[in-house]
Amino acid sequence: MSYWLGYLLVLFVVGGGLIALLIHLFRSGRSNSRLMNVMIVALSLFVVMMALEFYFKVFFAEPDAINTLARRNWYARYLNKGDKNSLGYRDREWTDELVAGKTKIMVVGDSFIEGLGIENPDDRFSGLLAQRLGSDYVVFNLGDSGTNTGNHIEAVVQYPYAPDILIWSYFVNDVEEACHKWNKVFRAGPFVVTHHHKTDTFMYRGTDQEAVVSYAFGYLGDMMIQFIQQHDDTPSIYRDMFAPGEEGFHHAGVLVNNYAEEKQRLLDLGFELACELHADDVDACYIDTRSINGGFTELHDDPLHILSAFASWKRAHELWRPGDPAIMPRPTG
Repeated sequence: MSYWLGYLLVLFVVGGGLIALLIHLFRSGRSNSRLMNVMIVALSLFVVMMALEFYFKVFFAEPDAINTLARRNWYARYLNKGDKNSLGYRDREWTDELVAGKTKIMVVGDSFIEGLGIENPDDRFSGLLAQRLGSDYVVFNLGDSGTNTGNHIEAVVQYPYAPDILIWSYFVNDVEEACHKWNKVFRAGPFVVTHHHKTDTFMYRGTDQEAVVSYAFGYLGDMMIQFIQQHDDTPSIYRDMFAPGEEGFHHAGVLVNNYAEEKQRLLDLGFELACELHADDVDACYIDTRSINGGFTELHDDPLHILSAFASWKRAHELWRPGDPAIMPRPTG
C-alpha cells in the first residue's frame, strides 16, 4: 500500500507540476521558447518512466539475484504469498494421516529445490516426482534458499518424518578425501569406494565418450550420499557442471522398478537424456533436469543385488562408531 501511495504522490505532484508549468509557458506566449521544448521533453520522459515503473510493478516479476523491484515482485507473488507450511517450507502441510503407510521421499536443497523461478510448486522436481510415483508415495520438499549442506543435514534431522530413501550425490575433487571429511564432520559412512569404474555400454549425449571416474557410497542417517571424482577432462555430465578443480551437488538419484517407463516419462516432459549406461547387470541414465533442481536426475534399476548392497551399507553406518575407518573394503566374490 505504501508503494502505491508513493507512486501516486510522485505521479500527481511531479506530473501535475510539469503540466502546470507547460500551461503557464503557453499562456504567456512562450510556446516556441527553448524552455518550452525542454519541458515537453521532460514531461515525455516522466510519462515514459512512470509507465515503465507501472509495468514492472504490475506485470513483470523475475527471481534475480540482485534485490530489484522485479525480484521483490516475484517473491511477493510466488514465494511469500502464504503457501509455506508451518515448518517454513514451500510445501503442503503434511499430517500423520497423509503419510501413513506410504513410502516417504525427501528432496533437500537450496533455492533450486525450493523452486526459485518456478511459479507453480507442482512444476518443481519434487512435484513432478510425486506425480510420477503416484499415491503410494509422499514427497517432502525441504528446499530453503541460501542454505548449505550443514543446514540441509540439520533440516533432515529435525523434520518430523524420517525419509525411507534419500540420495544425495556430490561431484568432488578427491573422492577419498571427501569420504574422510564427511566422516569427520558429519559422521557419515563408512563409505565403499570404487576406483576407475568401468561400464559394459556407455552413451554421453549421442557419443560413446566415457570419462574415467571413481565413486564412493555411504549413508548419513537415512540419506545415501555418493561422491564422484573425474580423473580426466573427457566431456561428461560432470564436466557439464564443474570445471577441473570445482565441486558441488551434481544429481539426485531415484531407484525405479520400471526403468524404461520412468525414463520415457521424463523425456516426454521435455527433458534431455544426457547419459545412459549398463553395468553390473543394471541400467541407469542421467536426465538433464538442471532447469528444475539445479542438477541431473539419475534413474537406476533396483534389482535385488542393488537393494542388498544399499541395505548392507546402511547397516554398516548404523554400526559405525567414532574411531572406526571412514572407508570400508568393498566386498568381493
